Amino acid sequence: YWFSSSLQACTLQVVFQFVGIFLLKENTSETKGNIIVEVIDLKGEKVIDDKISFKEGDTLLGLLKENYELRSDDSYGSTFIYDIDDVKTGNDTFLGIYVNNEMSMVGVDLIELQDGLIVSFRVTIIDYDYEE
Repeated sequence: YWFSSSLQACTLQVVFQFVGIFLLKENTSETKGNIIVEVIDLKGEKVIDDKISFKEGDTLLGLLKENYELRSDDSYGSTFIYDIDDVKTGNDTFLGIYVNNEMSMVGVDLIELQDGLIVSFRVTIIDYDYEE
């Protein structure tokens, strides 16, 4: 009788420890927020429309590199993205960056992550027709 009571108590203690660890892990989840990443082709169609979770210390560029195949160049002091997955740019197009539907004034590596942020990469035709 004593052995079975001790075994039950020990089993309950182990179960409570696992439940406690699980609840602690759930309550201290590393997720800080979610962003939406959109990639829009030249026809105006959303090719990518993803919700991505981020945690403390993540960067937009890091999340993009984790989730997509990028062709980029960072030799100019800031990262310039040419292609995201199957959306490619050429000599007369580039990927315009929009943050919450407004054209970004900073490069992709300077955009700070905030919960609910919408980042759109839109294939845009380069307009060489400008006056000097």
